[in-house]
Amino acid sequence: MDRTTHKITTNGARSESARKVRVTEPNTADTNSELASLGQRLRYERLKRNEPQAKFAARLGVSIPTLRKMEVGDSTVQIGHWASALGILNRNSDINLVLAPQEDLFAKFEKAKMPLRQRAPRSRR
Repeated sequence: MDRTTHKITTNGARSESARKVRVTEPNTADTNSELASLGQRLRYERLKRNEPQAKFAARLGVSIPTLRKMEVGDSTVQIGHWASALGILNRNSDINLVLAPQEDLFAKFEKAKMPLRQRAPRSRR
């Protein structure tokens, strides 16, 4: 992983006296593969609905070249466009799966082993 250190001021300009910020490059091979797969699924859904690119792009509120970028998995497309596409495809709830908490099976098992809490019976007066 390529790591570089830049000195950044609070207004974003580089300076010798500013704090250091570490910039890391993402694993681009995996990212590009996942984005390409996402774009293919978007194209499949559009074609399944028999919508031409021009009509689908208009519904998304983007240009045809932006839709093409989405369908090939270009990483420069804004996430808001993807959220709009999920809405058009009636899959709004899928946005909640992005960065969803991962299930911890060990914690789940430990919780299942714990006895259920019971309240003490009420005392009669």
